Amino acid sequence: MNNKKQLSFNLIANITSYSINIIISFFLTPYLIQELGKEAYSFYPIANNFVQYMSIVTVALNSMASRFITIEIAKKNVQKANVYFSSVFFANIVLSAILLIPMTLSVVFLDKLLQIPLDLTVSVQILFIMVFASMLINILTSVFSVAVFATNRIDLRSLADFIHSVLKLVLYGVLFYLFVPNIIYVGVVSVILALVTFAIHLGYTKKLLPQVRLSIKYCEIQAVTEMLLSGVWNSVNQIGSSLMFSLSIVYCNVLISVEAGGEYSIIQTIPNLINGIISTLAAVFIPAVTQTYATKPIEDVIAEVKNSQRIMGVITNIPIVVFMVIGTDFYKLWVPGENAERLHILSVLVVFHLLFIGVTWTISNLNTVLNKVKVPALYMLFSGVANFFLVLILVNATDLGIYAIPLASVIILLIWSAVFIPIYPCLVLKLKWNTFYTAIYKMLISSVIIFGVTFLLRRIINIHSWLTLIAFCALSGCIGIVINLCVILNKQERRTVLATVKKRIKR
Repeated sequence: MNNKKQLSFNLIANITSYSINIIISFFLTPYLIQELGKEAYSFYPIANNFVQYMSIVTVALNSMASRFITIEIAKKNVQKANVYFSSVFFANIVLSAILLIPMTLSVVFLDKLLQIPLDLTVSVQILFIMVFASMLINILTSVFSVAVFATNRIDLRSLADFIHSVLKLVLYGVLFYLFVPNIIYVGVVSVILALVTFAIHLGYTKKLLPQVRLSIKYCEIQAVTEMLLSGVWNSVNQIGSSLMFSLSIVYCNVLISVEAGGEYSIIQTIPNLINGIISTLAAVFIPAVTQTYATKPIEDVIAEVKNSQRIMGVITNIPIVVFMVIGTDFYKLWVPGENAERLHILSVLVVFHLLFIGVTWTISNLNTVLNKVKVPALYMLFSGVANFFLVLILVNATDLGIYAIPLASVIILLIWSAVFIPIYPCLVLKLKWNTFYTAIYKMLISSVIIFGVTFLLRRIINIHSWLTLIAFCALSGCIGIVINLCVILNKQERRTVLATVKKRIKR
């Protein structure tokens, strides 16, 4: 299959898989909140945040594994690919053993680190044990997920994600039907899913990379050191990212209240889904960018990135803008009994910067492809620290309460996503500073138009049920696609898209 066909296939597979994931999460999240209570449920995302903090020590190695292995596979250097593959696996065994220490301490002193209702203490501790266990499984087996990346078979990863989501739904249904609902079972499900995901990717590795062998004889300290030196800045970036994003619910829990943490866990759902859409789409383009970098001139790499910007720009801003218009209606239907207006405002503050992320995320990943991650990491670390202190100031010096958390980050995130991400690679590659800005300008123009049309449409249509909400979103989405095709794509690109659609319809 040629690169263009594979790209289209990967894109369709990822969109389909993630759409199914969204539908499942859409029904599963309010179900868990209803069965467990929002206070108990909030400790699951907090546990996942703890995983992100501890994974900082593994990011330095694993974040660069895909790049090094993919480049060697593209160059037909199987021996070197085996060295990187085996070195990552055995190094992860050592890292997992080291991580057992902070994991154990976190569980033992958990009630000192967080505000936990007394009746939930033991259950939350067991939840953390299970989530940490799933993390160790994921670390030990992470290198096997490289196969779909190195061979640009992202469609197979989408299939694995689909199986993961459906199995998660089935497991929750069975456990909550057979037993009294408890937050512990959320952890049990995460362990089972980690094992199943490993089994799937192990099969992919044997099928897609039969030439790659896992053996202690291939393990080289020099290869580990090379990846660590390249990836250490990704760990620094992860620290800043945790201070900026992952600690939000912890800030609410510790600085405000358990109830605030529960409320913030609710509003994280939609931003996480939208961020997932962006990540899912971006993941389609990153292998192609990496392979192009390994075998072709840098001009082709730039063209590949710009192409990804246009395609993502046509898709990613629509759910964000439409949600900004109908957020209150959505929360009234999704979590009745909660303060829908407040949840809507909080969500808008959290999702706004994602408008820019949608058309710049592949640019950000270009830094990893170029192995130029030091400056971006330091910038993110500075941003995360600034966000932390700004949160402390706003919480203690104002009456903003829970609004202080997203307000503290919105300006910092806008500068990061709209200024730093598109300009830094231009400085590295000695390009014009505005090389990647065309898609950003067009996205902003189309977003304003979509918002205006959708807002007026909302004044006409009364949303009072799920049916009317879905119909409104479908209509707004169609309008948004037409606007984006007219604004973001040029005449030739529109003709190409329409020709492709006609060809698909005839088939």
